[in-house]
Amino acid sequence: MSETPDEIEDEKIESLLHQYVGTKEWGEETIEVAYYRIDEICDDAGLPDEVNQVAKAIYQRSLDERVIQRHRLCDLTCGAVYAACRTQNQAYSARELARSGEIGEKPLKKAFSDLVNTLNLKAGPVDPRNYVPRYCEELILSEKVEERAVEILDVCEEHGAYSGKSPTAFAAAAIYLACLLENEKKTQQEVADVCKSGVKTIRNRYREQLELLAGEDLDY
Repeated sequence: MSETPDEIEDEKIESLLHQYVGTKEWGEETIEVAYYRIDEICDDAGLPDEVNQVAKAIYQRSLDERVIQRHRLCDLTCGAVYAACRTQNQAYSARELARSGEIGEKPLKKAFSDLVNTLNLKAGPVDPRNYVPRYCEELILSEKVEERAVEILDVCEEHGAYSGKSPTAFAAAAIYLACLLENEKKTQQEVADVCKSGVKTIRNRYREQLELLAGEDLDY
């Protein structure tokens, strides 16, 4: 049975995605494929259109600076999407986008770092509070839990507890602790699954947060 034109095109794209790009000219010829790839990643992750457009602009700029010569196309497109999320303050982790892009987290971060440094992108750390609404929605939790989780993170920020910690795990731990305080039942595993983190990490972070709250004169 012969392949359809769409199947042939998909195979061509997959072949291109896993090749290294060796010249700027070759890079220019990959724009259509790269944009197709960025569309797929953004659709899978449920990202807003502005992130999609910024990712494509970042990719276009990467051609001018020859960043494309140092990465696989599949890694660089995913790195561009992650860079777009960080510059647009969209709370999506490298782990989430690596899964959407079907690549490893390490090459994504390498491409992202190269893009940020070469293009001088303003991609500061993501505030853990930005993850709370999406995680609470996925876990089907009440507004009370969401508000309480943000309050917990506010206290943690005052104590400088964010430093060196994964913002996704920190947000998830605050949500788990908020569930306990608001008597809404969610297991550590359920919360860990949403933020794509380990149960042990969630447990450690929430215990740290609980110790901070214990030292505060708050209505907990």
